[in-house]
Amino acid sequence: MAKRASTQIPLVFFITFDPVEIGLMSNLPRPGGNVTGVTGLGTDETFGKRLQLATQLVPSVARIAVLLSTEQTRFSRAKDALATAAKVLGVELYDLEVQASSELEGAIRNAKHQGIQALYI
Repeated sequence: MAKRASTQIPLVFFITFDPVEIGLMSNLPRPGGNVTGVTGLGTDETFGKRLQLATQLVPSVARIAVLLSTEQTRFSRAKDALATAAKVLGVELYDLEVQASSELEGAIRNAKHQGIQALYI
């Protein structure tokens, strides 16, 4: 890994889900060291606000599928925050798991047949 190769050369990552969990830095607010970048990780509040936005855009929405990769192992925090927000907003969440991009179209079609009204990506 590049981080182990040097503590002097600045390392910038483009986007990673949780740089703390994978060991790139010790924490987000004060990462220290020579590593920095952009994370796709939101706060619990961010996940809830995104879900709230969906309910504001389509007030009648009651069933929302959450698209996730079966290879994504760091989704539990986001999933917990979404579940909490869903209870507050009065919507049901369903996992829409895909392993490869080739499965996406079929998964969305299947979700539609199951009455899913929105997709959280």
